[in-house]
Amino acid sequence: MNEDSDSDQTRRASASAIRHLARRPRTEAEVRAHLRRKFPHDVVEQVIQDLSEQDLIDDAKFAQLWTASRLRAKPRSAWLVKRELINKGVASHIADDAVSDCDDAQNAHRAAAAYSRRLHGADYETFHRRLYGYMGRRGFSASISRSVISSLWRAREQGARRR
Repeated sequence: MNEDSDSDQTRRASASAIRHLARRPRTEAEVRAHLRRKFPHDVVEQVIQDLSEQDLIDDAKFAQLWTASRLRAKPRSAWLVKRELINKGVASHIADDAVSDCDDAQNAHRAAAAYSRRLHGADYETFHRRLYGYMGRRGFSASISRSVISSLWRAREQGARRR
């Protein structure tokens, strides 16, 4: 291959990566996988390096954005957010840093409080079973889940007595 076709391929790969990044932020691994489908290894590595130098790919920033978004939209445990980040190709130590400030008890309470409104007519067993399953799917530990569920049930009972 000659130099002109190499630079043309690099330009096309760069344009493809930028279009891919325009949809939403991506990890380095996601961009690399996207490019590897169409371009040779050396071109992919050059584009990844260029995008990193331009600050268009930054796994640490991605991890912070992802964590904030996940906790704001549908609260879940730090463990589950970390698993999601690792599955997206973020290094474990970067994922650890991103979730280091997560308060599982607070996030569990927010998640459970929102879901418990759907269970307004449920008895204790149904309330507990469904909420416990929901909390488990959000990655919260059994102890945090039990504590939050008990707290929400007590608040619900006190609210019912006041009426």
